[in-house]
Amino acid sequence: MVRIGIIACKVAMDNLCPGCAKCFKAANERSGNFNSITEGSLEIVFLTSCGGCPGLIPIKMDIINRTLSTLDQKVDAIFIGTCVQRAIENFNCPIDPGFVKASLEKLGIKVYIGTHAYPIFSSDKHG
Repeated sequence: MVRIGIIACKVAMDNLCPGCAKCFKAANERSGNFNSITEGSLEIVFLTSCGGCPGLIPIKMDIINRTLSTLDQKVDAIFIGTCVQRAIENFNCPIDPGFVKASLEKLGIKVYIGTHAYPIFSSDKHG
């Protein structure tokens, strides 16, 4: 079993994609970047936001890891949400995905940038 965490953009999570349903759907179907996990089943251990601008993900992950250890849990991989990618591309989000990836991988956690291929900003009822 591969235990994963998902980190989403706070603004998107709160306003554009309540419940992060697209991430859960993609994880359950092993679509999008979740198809990178090829062995075993997936268990989503946590879903959290980046914490808002300026997006202090490594600090937030330290708190999450401490919490997980009290619950006798661990995470094998982190998925940085597609919404974070879009915020970087379209709204000058200050998160540096390369820095985040390097910081978390130093902790022994595999990091994937992106979660799904569904549109983030869409009026299409299927998007």
